[in-house]
Amino acid sequence: MLVGEANSNPPYWMYGVSSLENRLPNNKNCLWKRLKLFIGKMKLFDSTGPSGSTKFILEEDEKNSNEAKTVYRANLKTKEDAEDWLKEYKAASQTEWIVKDEPKCLQKLEFHKYWLCHLSKRNKTEQSKRNKVCTVKLDIKIKKLNRFTIRNDRNYLERDVPLPAVITITNDHSHPTKGCFETLGYLRISEETIEILYKYFDEGLSPGAAYRLNDLSLKLRPNSGELRANSSINPTSRMVQHIFNSWRNSEFGQSWGSDPFPKLKEKMPAYEAEGTSICIDDTDSDCWAVLVVTPIMKRAQELSSSGEIIFTDSTSNVEFTQSVFTLMLTATKGGAVPVAVLIHTGTSTASYIKAYKLLKENYPNCFGGKDSPGIFMTDHSDAEKGALKAVWPQSLQYLCHFHIGQSEWRWLKNSKHKVPQECQQGLMKILQNIMYAESTEQFEEATEALENCSQANYIHHLQVDLLPIKEQWVKMFRHDIISRGHETNNYAEANIRVLKDIVLTRTKAFNVTAMVDFTVRIWEPYFESRLLRYAYGRVSGPQLRFEELSSKMPPDSITKVKHIEDDLYHVPSGNPSTPDLTYEVESTIGWCSCPVGRCGALCKHQALIYEHYGGVFPNMPAINCVGRHELGKLALGNQCPPFSFFVAVGEKVPEEFQALLDAPQVQNTSTATVNAYATSEQEPQQDISSDPTEERMEDIESSDKSIEEVIQDLILEIKRVTLLGIKSASELGSYRRSLQRLVQKLQRVKTPGQATLTVISLNARANCTSKKGSRINVQPTAPGRRVNGSSGRSRQPAGRPKSKQATENRSTQGCSRVSAGRPPSQLPEAKRSKKPKHSLSLSINKNKGHAKSHGH
Repeated sequence: MLVGEANSNPPYWMYGVSSLENRLPNNKNCLWKRLKLFIGKMKLFDSTGPSGSTKFILEEDEKNSNEAKTVYRANLKTKEDAEDWLKEYKAASQTEWIVKDEPKCLQKLEFHKYWLCHLSKRNKTEQSKRNKVCTVKLDIKIKKLNRFTIRNDRNYLERDVPLPAVITITNDHSHPTKGCFETLGYLRISEETIEILYKYFDEGLSPGAAYRLNDLSLKLRPNSGELRANSSINPTSRMVQHIFNSWRNSEFGQSWGSDPFPKLKEKMPAYEAEGTSICIDDTDSDCWAVLVVTPIMKRAQELSSSGEIIFTDSTSNVEFTQSVFTLMLTATKGGAVPVAVLIHTGTSTASYIKAYKLLKENYPNCFGGKDSPGIFMTDHSDAEKGALKAVWPQSLQYLCHFHIGQSEWRWLKNSKHKVPQECQQGLMKILQNIMYAESTEQFEEATEALENCSQANYIHHLQVDLLPIKEQWVKMFRHDIISRGHETNNYAEANIRVLKDIVLTRTKAFNVTAMVDFTVRIWEPYFESRLLRYAYGRVSGPQLRFEELSSKMPPDSITKVKHIEDDLYHVPSGNPSTPDLTYEVESTIGWCSCPVGRCGALCKHQALIYEHYGGVFPNMPAINCVGRHELGKLALGNQCPPFSFFVAVGEKVPEEFQALLDAPQVQNTSTATVNAYATSEQEPQQDISSDPTEERMEDIESSDKSIEEVIQDLILEIKRVTLLGIKSASELGSYRRSLQRLVQKLQRVKTPGQATLTVISLNARANCTSKKGSRINVQPTAPGRRVNGSSGRSRQPAGRPKSKQATENRSTQGCSRVSAGRPPSQLPEAKRSKKPKHSLSLSINKNKGHAKSHGH
């Protein structure tokens, strides 16, 4: 106990250093002055625990201290205590230590270890920048507490809190420990900083982004100028990269020359807890397969479209070990969604078979409740097609029309086949006639034209490679088979592009384990977000496509429709040349007997029936509450809002789904409370920032005016605006000409579709603000003083143009940004050729080789 403290008070080690100093009496007694001085020295080594009490007690042993060394006694009892104290001492003193020795044979000691300053000459060359020849040594030994050690050290070991640790610091540093950027830059990164960086990497940040974010966080702290020079809390980019490599190895295992499956199997329980299934077949190290099925993929397997057609494609350029990443997708109302992701060793038939069998064994009915889909849409890959035939022999196989045309055009342009250039376009036209033949007569006519051509090698090529499998690519063999009008594998190609651009950001994954993690952590949320955009009606494409189809039918077509049965209709063709021709429309399966709808694609006849009679129509885009709710369930599963949430204002719900609309809605109490709180918080803001124009825009949805009343309001507003323009126009002639041009544009509108587009265009341009509204234009007379003669109101950059655009700029009009300055005397040609467009039809028309895309 300290002198002057009563026995009833807590011992001094229960107080922090600052608290203990405040409790000392303020007198001139020599003992108290000496104790206060000691406490002031002791503050450097004080460490306050979470509860506010002192974790370590440090006291200088003046008897054994001298000019060459300083000895302290501390309440360290174990090796862990010594390491914790050293960590705090390093942070407080801004020093770093390297181990010199740790004796093993200890009889009277619990622990003993030596350290040297990290800027000593140990393990360094004489020329090393880190060799400051520092001779400071730190020695920590902890005595055992028994009757023999206590007898020889009663002064420190017989206390209420014994001090068995002896800490000896010899000599002084040969370098400054504080206030010098160089020594701070040599400090090792602390464990706390490593944990912060690990959290950044867990959130998906790259080493560069983590480095910048850590530096920015230190910038916001006091005394940031010195903190940012401290490598223990602000490591260099090379240190961050090293920490990232360590994190990556611990998360995903090694990349080359190691088995990735132990680490993947270690992470499988965490994936299973989130609803993702991982299946591995690694019985053969040279031919293995991994199956990934996320929650959205499981729900996609239950869709009826999964039993109709499956799109499949593979890529091997996504991770360092060059394993093959295979997608199997189904078409939904919000684009294609995978039903499974397969990762396997190579592109051989055996590798594909192992991957497909892994899917079939674990999910035997993953195709809309069926054991196989009706159609597989693939590229012309013999290994992939052979594996699909071996695993699902009853399914049809379609070849992508685009890839057939692309490969054949490249075959014709290949010089080794010796096809004259003047014959290439004609031969390609013959192939297209064969591929798009709608009937047997057209097919036979096209094949006869092929046999009559003079290029025997091309005839032999088609007869050997393509015509034997004509059922897979000739259009007439696809009639009356439900494919929903899909003739290409574009869905799969687009998703491969999304994988590389958005998920991987054009950077290869580390290994298979990392590729699985990308699929689960990044790709799954991407699909959820994309599906919800369609479910919430934020994508206008489906509605525009439907309106385009419905506008192709004459206005009086509905009067000629005959309702035969519950879901069967006879619809006129809508073609003036065939007024008596009618087609059958079946709304339950989404089918029409017309050339477009006979394969299950949406046609103008089905659009007419849906617009006036309604119906289920599974091929209808997400333009109604049924389609939106379907996408919501696919994206969110059990977390999806009720069916009534997706019903638009004034929308008529089909009778088949009326039961879902009448189902009771259960709202979470906490959610309702939060919504009520948010509403109450927003009300004062509306009083402050309300705008009468915005209020009128919000009232549009709730207005009950008829169309005639709205048109009358529009006429009055147009008259008001035009009269208002007369008052502000400085030149009435120019204003009159502008009005006349507007009248002429309106007079060109002849059809209902043109009228709708005109109103939409005028509505979009009627807003007074735009993206360019904040730009300050030059004075009206400035364009007339320009040397190059351009008349735009934008400010032009100064200086000599770098290319021949200077002469082109002489005729530049409008407000686009153009080059300024005196044009060069000689205009060099551009060194880099313009990238050709990736358009097969354009390449054929120009009789040029097709540009190969390396994007996927």
